[in-house]
Amino acid sequence: MYNINKNYKTLFLTKNSKFDYKQKVNLILSAQLYWVRVFEIPISSYKDAIKVVPSFFEDFLDIEQYKFYAIKLNDIQYLCFAYNQTQIIETIKQSNLSLSQINNIYFAHNEFLSYNNDQIFKLDDQYMIYKDDVLVLIPSSFIKSQPNNYVDLDNIKLSKHKIYIQNELSFLDTKSAYILSIIFILLIIVNGIKLYQIKKTTKILTNNLQLTKQTYHLMPTIIQTKSVIRSLKDTSSKQIKIREALNYIFNFSKITKGQIQRVDLSENKILIYFIKIDSFNKLKSYISKKYPIYKSINRNDVITIGIKL
Repeated sequence: MYNINKNYKTLFLTKNSKFDYKQKVNLILSAQLYWVRVFEIPISSYKDAIKVVPSFFEDFLDIEQYKFYAIKLNDIQYLCFAYNQTQIIETIKQSNLSLSQINNIYFAHNEFLSYNNDQIFKLDDQYMIYKDDVLVLIPSSFIKSQPNNYVDLDNIKLSKHKIYIQNELSFLDTKSAYILSIIFILLIIVNGIKLYQIKKTTKILTNNLQLTKQTYHLMPTIIQTKSVIRSLKDTSSKQIKIREALNYIFNFSKITKGQIQRVDLSENKILIYFIKIDSFNKLKSYISKKYPIYKSINRNDVITIGIKL
């Protein structure tokens, strides 16, 4: 389904969408194509808040495959979105649209807010309702009677909250893509020859090593792989440590009033900037109970505390 918004039609994109349109368009993503949650993140700066959003989705998503977007609701709450860019690109292509046709992309949650009235509404083959101010899909098998509310896409006024998705090769013309394909194939052939030579050399060295062991009656050595495994850094473990530290720090309001102005993350340290704090000593004592403080400054009504993980 679509409407005309300014100079572009607006289409509602689902996993089953099929369009026959060749001009530039805006897209509203079905809730099938993104995750949305409200999280308490008491950081006033959007730039700093968006840095920690991936950690909040980590319990149920592989965050390496997702991009993130957030809308500040109040001093401590953000409406957070996670979307898989690869999945959206594939869905666009399957709908008979090309990426070059896409102007802007929007989340259905933000664009259908005029239907946030505790009533089920429908668009195309999808039934939706806002629960606790979050748009959710309802399986058609749960619908006993057709709703009275149908989304009037012709009258949807798009919000300012949009995302951009670009295919890395979308700028290439057919000739350039053909040339790159030939180069890619040649590289595969060259690498295949090198791999064959390496395997052949490895086999010769292995045979020589076995012959040497047999000749001099040497005992086979044991490769200690455990030390190598222990030396590898686990990104997931690091994210969990950061999230635990932030969750603890965000609960400082139980001890004293105030706000977090900014958060800076580094390798094994977190630097937090507080404002409007009633008691510097209580805040410092609360944080030091769980994390070592390497820096604490109270200057111009801004309290800076640095902790080590």
